[in-house]
Amino acid sequence: MVDMALTKKTIELDIDAIRKLRTIFDVQTDKEAVNRAIQLVANEDDIIRTHEELAGKVELDEIFS
Repeated sequence: MVDMALTKKTIELDIDAIRKLRTIFDVQTDKEAVNRAIQLVANEDDIIRTHEELAGKVELDEIFS
């Protein structure tokens, strides 16, 4: 994992979602699960925005042909 600056926050989080993240990322701690999810979203922001912009506008066969 890349070194990152950390800050301590007191926030309420969905425990069921965190449990699912722990399974998805195969990690032991809530902290690592949440940090991995945040990094994933931050790193994939361009892809997510493009998907949102193209939603319903392009057929898959247009992309892969």
